Amino acid sequence: MRSLSTNIPEFAAILRFGAIGLTALLAACTSGGPSDNPFLRKFEWRSYLAGDDLRRLCRAGNEERLRLVYNGRYRDQVRMYDIVAFQGRPAQFEARLRGSTNLMEIDFSDPMGLWRGEKTSKSLDGATWTTLRGEAIAALRDPPPPGLKLADGGYYWVVAGCLDGVFRINGFAWPSPRFEKLVFPDHLAELDGFKVALAAPRARDDVLVSPFDDTKRNVEAVYTIRDNALR
Repeated sequence: MRSLSTNIPEFAAILRFGAIGLTALLAACTSGGPSDNPFLRKFEWRSYLAGDDLRRLCRAGNEERLRLVYNGRYRDQVRMYDIVAFQGRPAQFEARLRGSTNLMEIDFSDPMGLWRGEKTSKSLDGATWTTLRGEAIAALRDPPPPGLKLADGGYYWVVAGCLDGVFRINGFAWPSPRFEKLVFPDHLAELDGFKVALAAPRARDDVLVSPFDDTKRNVEAVYTIRDNALR
């Protein structure tokens, strides 16, 4: 039988490598920003939605960053908008659209394309950026109500940004007056160039679920906004 003193170094090594592996796993789930890799995006989704990368980079003098995410039932449509405004240069706009997948539409020359979704990008003129920035600031200043629920199976917007060197985040769930009075969604839809329209909210009882759709059997993610953070 091996002595305890012999096993201790091996046990310590196992713990050390385990800690390294856990650290790597947690780091892998921390968003570094928008991604076109569907697997990476899945694992980093919560961190991306929370704007962790924006918060980390946010300080006075840095470029301004704005993220607006629309969840039109997570399995059906997600629209992601990221804007970076460098001082003295046009703001850079990126839009990503992910919808429900149909395996019959898979392109074997690019099999991941079905899950990657669509992407558009462009430079924004000063007037467009100023308008979007003002609309986002107005949304960020609207205090989230107690008990706010942002559910994967529902419809909501999350707005996060580093503006004037300050990070802020907010959420808007449908149905609510706060959701209805948002003005930036129409402007984003005009800019993104996607042929697919913004998914119109509808009551969940009216949503047709395929017998092969396991949405109702899954435990959906539900977020809230509290203390200037996604929880």
